[in-house]
Amino acid sequence: MPRNSRKNVEMRRAQLLELLALKGQMSIEALAAQLKVSTMTVRRDVEQMEKNLTVERLGSGMIGLRDRLAEDLEYIKRKASNRREQILIARAAVSLIEPGQVIGLDASVSALELSRLLSSKRGLTVVTNSLLIPSLLGAGEGIEVVTAGGTLRNGSLSCVGTFACQVIDSFVYDKVFLSDLAVDAQVGLTDTEMDEIMVKQSFVNNAKELIVLVDQARLGTIAYKKCVPADRISKLVTDAPQNHPQVLEFQKRGVEVICV
Repeated sequence: MPRNSRKNVEMRRAQLLELLALKGQMSIEALAAQLKVSTMTVRRDVEQMEKNLTVERLGSGMIGLRDRLAEDLEYIKRKASNRREQILIARAAVSLIEPGQVIGLDASVSALELSRLLSSKRGLTVVTNSLLIPSLLGAGEGIEVVTAGGTLRNGSLSCVGTFACQVIDSFVYDKVFLSDLAVDAQVGLTDTEMDEIMVKQSFVNNAKELIVLVDQARLGTIAYKKCVPADRISKLVTDAPQNHPQVLEFQKRGVEVICV
């Protein structure tokens, strides 16, 4: 595969972020050596990632994650302890996307894993409130990426607030992919953070199809703030077995469930 193919560029930029999260700060030369590419390639990556607000130049030729992003990345890694399951869910979800569609992605770990697989889908418009997803999708041509902007939310690498919701609400989505703190067949999606709930509701407002990505650990759990009702869900993608009580209940309610 060509070194500058979309998939390779996405993987390299993800690796660059992981290196910075591990080391704190690195020079262009050190990054190039670690990634086994030229310094010119790293400079191009850094320039694009600066625009996407994920890295910054710290002076003396050093590159680091933007303020607070290092601890946020560590937070995401802790949340993604079941990354194998998240990857399986993402692989099933990407098959539901057709070239040319308008897609909404929240700032969940599930959506991040899904975004890594979108390079084969040409002509997409992807709207997200994540700060990390644009840096993965910003490589090459073929996908238009719209970042919601707004107020940076600590710990989740996401933007929230009125401005973010207005941007998200201005699109009509063929498919919206969401995850949440808790998902239940009777109650729907629930959460504890009102700013995150408002963003997810903005995505759902104009979604032709809502696809929920949820691992087995969160299936059948309920948080104390309502987010999206169960009858709004079109499809559910999960690693739970087909005989799981929640899977059966969702199917009973007319939701298509994809078990991976």
